[in-house]
Amino acid sequence: MMRFIKTFVNYFATITTAILIVCALNIQLTGYESLDKLILWQIIFAGAVTAFVTAVFFLKDIKSMKQYIIVSVIHYFCLCAIMIFFGMQFGWIGKDVISCVLMAIMVAFVYGITFLMNYILQKKEADEINKALRERNKLL
Repeated sequence: MMRFIKTFVNYFATITTAILIVCALNIQLTGYESLDKLILWQIIFAGAVTAFVTAVFFLKDIKSMKQYIIVSVIHYFCLCAIMIFFGMQFGWIGKDVISCVLMAIMVAFVYGITFLMNYILQKKEADEINKALRERNKLL
């Protein structure tokens, strides 16, 4: 249970940050001038739901690259469905095909940013563990 909570918090932080980055870029590029006062709460909620789903998908250890790719593709499509639903409910996107495709592209950007952020954090942690193990082995 503690591992799930740690995984959820990690994904919540990285996914919500990535959603904010994509929203900021989208607002900047479209020149959107006014925002719904609830948008930050909507982003937090969307980040929490998608972080929960992500933590569930990646809680078990994935044993092969093939399994990782399959899980990642299914996970991506689940996130697209969730974000398209939220996008329509929150008024972020229209109920047309083009809006859904654009949301899927935004989900891909969030996915990429989140993957990169987690890779950097996990690599740093692994490097620190490996360094500590080398130091420990020197003492033995």
